[in-house]
Amino acid sequence: MASFTAGTVLIVVSVLPPFADSAHHDLRGHMIKHLFLGLFGPRGLVFGAPRSLLMRSVPAKMTCVIMNFLRTRPVRFLIHPFTAAFLDIGGMYLIYLTPLFGLTMTSPFLFVFVHVHFVLSGYLFT
Repeated sequence: MASFTAGTVLIVVSVLPPFADSAHHDLRGHMIKHLFLGLFGPRGLVFGAPRSLLMRSVPAKMTCVIMNFLRTRPVRFLIHPFTAAFLDIGGMYLIYLTPLFGLTMTSPFLFVFVHVHFVLSGYLFT
């Protein structure tokens, strides 16, 4: 529970106004924000073992349904280490080596999407 809470706190702190504003003006703040969103926060979430908690808290029939879903080909493809690495590392290359970074500064939707991508791809990669 402590690990999951710590991961959640790191993610929330990184998007709060005082910290998020400094990330727009200082490269160190920007990189710390990305570390919190894509590495440290997701690691705390993973180490909190939310799937184990979910499996213990739902009825047995629902556990079978969830496990059958997790065994489907698209999910297995998504959680494969190569796919997770491609999403995590490839996302960084896509953002910083294309005009996408500039677009995130003008589009609030794209800005939020990129940060959600960092958290989800970091979670999968961890």
